[in-house]
Amino acid sequence: MYMKLVLLFTLFVLPLTGSLSAQEFINMPYAKAEAALKKAYPASTTQPNVYPRKDSILVRVNNQTQLIYVFDEKGLCTTETTNTRCDSCHDGYLKIVLDKKKYNWKKINENQYISRFEDNMMIELFPEGEIRTFSILRADFTRELYELLLKE
Repeated sequence: MYMKLVLLFTLFVLPLTGSLSAQEFINMPYAKAEAALKKAYPASTTQPNVYPRKDSILVRVNNQTQLIYVFDEKGLCTTETTNTRCDSCHDGYLKIVLDKKKYNWKKINENQYISRFEDNMMIELFPEGEIRTFSILRADFTRELYELLLKE
């Protein structure tokens, strides 16, 4: 039964998130991100799925997964965090992010990936626990720091 639920989730929910890939929100203005998220995750008859706040937006994908988008003082997205209680969901969301070829993600250690220099992004994986988490961060690398990270 559990495996059937995981399979159904993978078949129906993950394709929705594929069209709204996580890293696509980095540097996006708050209003544009809010509109895109409300379109991708429309409110149900009983409650909304998108919860705008002053400097962040929380999205409840389902009972197991939430997405958090954090914005800087200029109103641009700096961090996207995925929290889920489902191991296969975590792995699926991370795979969607890493499969975006244009970012040329490179693993630099067990918990971090960096994009190509031009995109200035980093993925941070957090230690496993009841809630599985990873974040995509805007990272203002200098060329020297970027090259140093690649060598380690």
